Amino acid sequence: MPLEAAWALVAFEGEAPDDLRRFLTPMVGVTSETDDIPLGHRRELWHPDVRPTEDQKHDEAQVWAEPLVREACKRLFEAL
Repeated sequence: MPLEAAWALVAFEGEAPDDLRRFLTPMVGVTSETDDIPLGHRRELWHPDVRPTEDQKHDEAQVWAEPLVREACKRLFEAL
């Protein structure tokens, strides 16, 4: 899942060497744009009345983030 990947990788941004940190910049953007979307087990805490709307928002964010995260990961792995 792209959002989960972005959140996992951005956690290491501060520890990443300078030459690799630039590859994490898209992850920072994705997490910034999606910080209001609960992920993982936190999604289960949504009230049933708002779950359909929030699920749609989550799914749309996943689609939006997928090419950004995929390309950033590709570049990061190529740089390693």
